[in-house]
Amino acid sequence: MNWVIYFIAAVTLGAHAPAGRSGLQFSAKTRLVGGDSLVSSAAVHNEGAQALRLSFGGCPILLRVYRQGQAKPVWNGGNAMCFSVEKLVTLAPGERKSFRRADAVASILGDSLRPGRYEFRVRFRTTPGAAEIHSGEATLTRR
Repeated sequence: MNWVIYFIAAVTLGAHAPAGRSGLQFSAKTRLVGGDSLVSSAAVHNEGAQALRLSFGGCPILLRVYRQGQAKPVWNGGNAMCFSVEKLVTLAPGERKSFRRADAVASILGDSLRPGRYEFRVRFRTTPGAAEIHSGEATLTRR
């Protein structure tokens, strides 16, 4: 196993990205929990006929927040950094790897974003097969 130490800048209700040439299929769902936290659950599934070796770090998925209908994110996972040791995983044909993360609504809205309706996308930081897919939407409010 190879280990590499590096930093990743922490940069969305259910969606699937079709399997690409590599045979990987991505799925994600983000839900509002208790009005103060967004919880993202995501998975990568090897639908191919061959084992695939994936590389990912301490932030294998990142939440990105968008105003409805806009192409540029208004929040890229905040200013937090992920100190990470790169991990290598082999996915056999039919095997799935799941990920989960939670982000505070207060951190997302911060001082500059207005409460309102937002779209979420989960960005998979796996190599090969990086992808960003829609994972939901919700109304975010200050508490």
